[in-house]
Parts: sequence; structure tokens; C-alpha cells
Amino acid sequence: MRLLPLIPPSFPPFLLSSLPPSASPASCFFTMSRPVPVSEFHLPIRVYYEDTDAGGIVYHSNYLRFAERARTEWLRYLDFDHRRMYHEMGYAWVVRACQVDFFSPARLDDLLCVGASVAVRKRASLVLDQPVSRDDTLLAMVQVKLAVVDRTGVPKAIPQF
Repeated sequence: MRLLPLIPPSFPPFLLSSLPPSASPASCFFTMSRPVPVSEFHLPIRVYYEDTDAGGIVYHSNYLRFAERARTEWLRYLDFDHRRMYHEMGYAWVVRACQVDFFSPARLDDLLCVGASVAVRKRASLVLDQPVSRDDTLLAMVQVKLAVVDRTGVPKAIPQF
């Protein structure tokens, strides 16, 4: 079985060389047939003009958007496609709480690495740590509590992944 790095195939190859070494640990792989659980996921994200304020600094709420993209891609690789989960399985992930600690600003045209790893797993919820870094500098830490609910909003047990 062939192993491939756990980075979206559509991501431009020339940007992959800019990722920090921690963005490609040996445990961060998926198989061609079905993803295997990974303890950590990294998504490269380029800062565009639309992400910044007038001074060229990333607007604070955009860190939540970056974290959402990384979570969505990670769940997709684990075979938890949001549309399929809702329409075929009848459940969805919802954000219960989130917190962002800011350490240093990201700026226009920076290449960021946004991670996702499970900090706490309970029966119907997860707490994810989502660092946002540039090179070896931690810029922000996003912590998100996610819950699984059915179509009526009732909590459900997290499916195996």
C-alpha cells in the first residue's frame, strides 16, 4: 500500500518546501485506500490581502477561519466529509466553544502552517489544539471544543476514527 503525505493534493508543490519540518512528521500519512488516524495534521495557508487590515496584519477573526480550514481538511482525510456526515449519517460537528491566544501577528503574503491535534476526547465532544505558526514562530493558539449532534441538535457519540 502506497503512503502519501497528509497535505491536500491540490496544494501547490512549490509551497510545500516552505513548510516547517514539524509539518511532515512520520505519523502524518494517509493510505490510498482509506485514511489512517493521525495524531496531528498541518495545512499550509497563504495570507492574502483579503485576510489583512489596512496595516497588512491578519485581522483577528481570520485565525478562526484558518483553523476551520485545517479542521475541515483533517476531518476530510479521516473520511468525515461534512456533507456526507449530515446527509447520509444524520449528524454534524458543531463548535461549542473556542479561544484564541495571540502571540505575534501574521502579515500579508506570509505562509502559515495551521495544525490540528486532539487535546481531549470525550464521548460526544473533542477539544482540538490548533497552532498557527510561521516558520518556527508560534503566532496564535486556537483551542476549539467540537460536539457531534444529530439533525435535531441532540448530542451523539463521536463515530470511530
